[in-house]
Amino acid sequence: MHFDTNENLVKNLIRSISMDLRLLFVFFPVLAAASWALYNIGRVALQQFNKIASR
Repeated sequence: MHFDTNENLVKNLIRSISMDLRLLFVFFPVLAAASWALYNIGRVALQQFNKIASR
């Protein structure tokens, strides 16, 4: 039976954290752009809805 040493555990932990950070760096700009677009579209859509509803 093979047991991981503390060194291997630390290496695996660092590797998994760096992978998580890479995913964060990839998806954060995409999520920021999507939320900004939804905010702008939603704001204009609400303005149009209020304009139509006030007639």
